[in-house]
Amino acid sequence: MEEEWWSAGSSEEVPSEDPKPVFIGGPQQVSNVLSGDVSQEAEEGQAGVWGEMGQEESSRLSPAAWFAIGLVVVPVLFVFSSILAEIGFSSDWNEVYSDSPVQVDDVAFGGEDLEVHSFYMEPDFENGYRDEGYWDMVIEGWEQDYWWNCRITGDGGDVHQGTITDDSWVLWFEPEGGNREYGCPYVRVEGDSVYVATQPGSTPDYVGYWGEGSGSQGVGLLSIAPCLVMPAAMLGGTVWGFVTDRKSFSYGILSWAALLLLGFLLFMLAWFGAFF
Repeated sequence: MEEEWWSAGSSEEVPSEDPKPVFIGGPQQVSNVLSGDVSQEAEEGQAGVWGEMGQEESSRLSPAAWFAIGLVVVPVLFVFSSILAEIGFSSDWNEVYSDSPVQVDDVAFGGEDLEVHSFYMEPDFENGYRDEGYWDMVIEGWEQDYWWNCRITGDGGDVHQGTITDDSWVLWFEPEGGNREYGCPYVRVEGDSVYVATQPGSTPDYVGYWGEGSGSQGVGLLSIAPCLVMPAAMLGGTVWGFVTDRKSFSYGILSWAALLLLGFLLFMLAWFGAFF
């Protein structure tokens, strides 16, 4: 007869770590024994939240690597924001020129005939050259051995120079620097071309236009990108590094920020030293 489990063994025996058998059934039945081992999770590779490995185990980058990444972030942000600013500034002004004059019919002012040369600028130039913002138009040419130039300026639709009509009652601008003795006394814009009236033999060879853009909201944001992108990204990166326990990354960003601040202070000291 099998010995009962609570009375088996000696008091001096070392207890076994194996699980004890358990009887199922009454005294008249043959005992059925359940036995087995209790499995335990391995201590190594213990799963973290949502089945992911813990942060320290999942991140294989060393603190030195995170610090190097933090150092690289600021120069990359500087280049990126500079590109955005360049796009914004280039989109906020318009420049077009022509150096291919074509002589057309003469025009008379008070019975005096002047030569007229036409410069084709660009499609839809007539509507764009007096857009919002400051603009100017420069005309250059030669008269024998003398180089001359004159200009027209304005703010939007307001032209700073006066106007005059020819004998056919066509309106012309009187450019700054132009006169009836030499140079370009009169200029007008018709369609996509600029017409320059000069004394016979005083040939214009260049017309250049520069104007500010309309200052749209999108362009304005691109123009001030360096003032927005870098501080926000540096602050956000620093906070992210501390929150995620990647302090070396934050220290890398702060190191660049300290260098920038030091460089600015040295520049200001040099500037004050030069002028005071």
